[in-house]
Amino acid sequence: MRDRTLAAGYGAAASRARLWLVLVLLVLVAAPTCAQQAEPEGALKQAVKELKEKASKHPVRVIAEAQPADEGKLIEAAQKAGATEVQSLGSGLVVMVVTADQLDRVVGTGLVRSIQEDVPRGTY
Repeated sequence: MRDRTLAAGYGAAASRARLWLVLVLLVLVAAPTCAQQAEPEGALKQAVKELKEKASKHPVRVIAEAQPADEGKLIEAAQKAGATEVQSLGSGLVVMVVTADQLDRVVGTGLVRSIQEDVPRGTY
């Protein structure tokens, strides 16, 4: 009888230890994920700031990324903002030429996940 009680106590302790291990692992996995979600927003703001500086002097050709399901909405928003040469590259990527004001309006829609200048890399 004593052996069963001892085994039952050990089983409960092992279950608690496994539960704590799972909780610790969840915290370790979730913490970097939360940090990664906050990071792109800062990167987007920095990219927009740099592009606006260039676009205030002359129109800039950019590639904007949206969720693939929102690509059509991004194209419509860019055209409505007055962007020129708006083209879909597929997979949520849209190329356009924008001024600083147009860039603000496009990014202000909340559809843009990332954006960068479209710089040609030589002739092909």
